[in-house]
Amino acid sequence: MLDIKPLSTPFPAIFIRAPVVEEIYPHLNDMQTEQDGTQEDRLEVFSRLEVHSEEGQKDLIVAVRRGNVFGTAFHPELTKDNRLHEWWIKEVVLPAWNTRQHKNTKTAQKDT
Repeated sequence: MLDIKPLSTPFPAIFIRAPVVEEIYPHLNDMQTEQDGTQEDRLEVFSRLEVHSEEGQKDLIVAVRRGNVFGTAFHPELTKDNRLHEWWIKEVVLPAWNTRQHKNTKTAQKDT
């Protein structure tokens, strides 16, 4: 079970040879924010996984979001738990669709 930022209870994550984010360079993240001028474009860590090996313990980043892009090192589609998909639709898909519809309506009104 994995704690993921937008969910209130742990998620049954399934990992299949997935890559992870090993490091986020803060100065690059800050530079991107300064160029774009918006906090929405900052890379946000949604989940980490504690891994133990012969070299010791390491926290791996397994879920990130930047704006409307969400990346995971696990496969949420392989579980029966739909909460992550529901969150994505509510937080990203529907707002983007509503914004697009609003712009289309304004464009249509100008053309008439």
